[in-house]
Amino acid sequence: DPSDGGERWFLPTIDPYYCTPATGPNGVIYATIGQHPGSLIAIDPVLGTLNWSQSGMGESRGNAVTVHPNGTILAHGVNAPQGVRDNGMTATIGWDEAYPCPFYSGMAVGPNGEVYVAWDAIDQVNAADNLRFRQSGNNGASFNAEINATTYLTIFGTGAPGFNRERGISFPSITVDRSTGSQRGRIYLSWNESLNHQDENFVLATFVNEVESNNTAATANAAVSAATSAASVVATASMASTRHFVDNSRKSSL
Repeated sequence: DPSDGGERWFLPTIDPYYCTPATGPNGVIYATIGQHPGSLIAIDPVLGTLNWSQSGMGESRGNAVTVHPNGTILAHGVNAPQGVRDNGMTATIGWDEAYPCPFYSGMAVGPNGEVYVAWDAIDQVNAADNLRFRQSGNNGASFNAEINATTYLTIFGTGAPGFNRERGISFPSITVDRSTGSQRGRIYLSWNESLNHQDENFVLATFVNEVESNNTAATANAAVSAATSAASVVATASMASTRHFVDNSRKSSL
């Protein structure tokens, strides 16, 4: 509550919230819950109660909900960015645009009502993935051809020897300058990526071979600072790796 900072209402749901919510022109709060498939929900801002909940219109997966100036709710269904209309106690899909990959950003709106969306396109041939985006100049009714913004190594399935970030999925972010300044209309993309672990040439004199099992501080292989380590994959119950890097009197566990 703005008057005293206290909690005005609390709305628990069976499925978790993963997204950043948004408010519409009339103050209604929109959010997505759950996934595979998720649901898009509308919340009364005064009472904290559900106006409606529509399955299949929301796919949380880290994405934000955006509201277009014309009131269209921009959210993601299963592999499909959607424009949703709020009918008061129900909702209907105005448009959707299917993509081959579910790892997309929340949608952004340009200064003239343009709709932008970006996503991580997993490359089926090369090691590096592609960050792509598309633009709609008619409020999402249709989208222009996709553009490959950059090629990059995601952190999915990568990491130090013996460690696999299997859940390190890349969700790009996008925003558009809607100010009246000189950068009005400029699109900004951000993403996370990993060290070029595949092509990087580590020229170091000292190597320390990992010996499994070394997944605890007590069994970690000692390595001198400025040394690199090589790992051999061993079929054990735990493939986590812990290493001690010794730098004079300081010691840390990574």
